[in-house]
Amino acid sequence: MPPQIYIPATLLALLIAWWLQCLIVAKSGWAKIAKKYRYTDTPPQELTPCQSITILPLGNYKGTISISISRPGLYLKTSLRIKPGHQPLLIPWSAIRFLKEHNNGKPTRFSYDIGSPRIKRIFFTEEIHRKIQRRQTGLAD
Repeated sequence: MPPQIYIPATLLALLIAWWLQCLIVAKSGWAKIAKKYRYTDTPPQELTPCQSITILPLGNYKGTISISISRPGLYLKTSLRIKPGHQPLLIPWSAIRFLKEHNNGKPTRFSYDIGSPRIKRIFFTEEIHRKIQRRQTGLAD
């Protein structure tokens, strides 16, 4: 293959592979939550960027999530890096249930069931867990 074709073809293949990976990860968890809690209005102004969450089985979002803890609920948005297939979410507080703390030698994670009946389970960092707990107990505005 001539070099004039090789470089653009390689870049196109990498772009397609990235796009497919984003869609596959989204379909494994994020899209199931988005069916019920997709958010299309203006995003909240107070976003905490570069947060990490896990949505099993494939969604390990390290440093790619912006989160807002607001009166209506928990707002989640992905960075542009993994945008395909990931619509913003606004999950009402009534649909978020704390399950348990997971401390198995790694950084402590906190699992929450989303939806009733459960749509998916999300694992949050301790920082986000504390913010959620403050909001759900009425200690934050």
